[in-house]
Amino acid sequence: MPAVKERALIALSVGDPSGVGSEVAIKALDSRKPQELADVMLIGNLDGIEHAAGYSGVGLRFTKVDGPS
Repeated sequence: MPAVKERALIALSVGDPSGVGSEVAIKALDSRKPQELADVMLIGNLDGIEHAAGYSGVGLRFTKVDGPS
């Protein structure tokens, strides 16, 4: 059986919920390029991230997790 190649995990803190970090991260993810290279986890306030996605017109879905595993 061939070895299974593990994907890298990129964890990105979006910073202050009222700042621009969420919007910048979401727009980068909307390009889908980061997801081609690795699994991506945004660390921050889920409500703020979802608000920024809606405000930016981005159709991404987010799932709340307790950790990277």
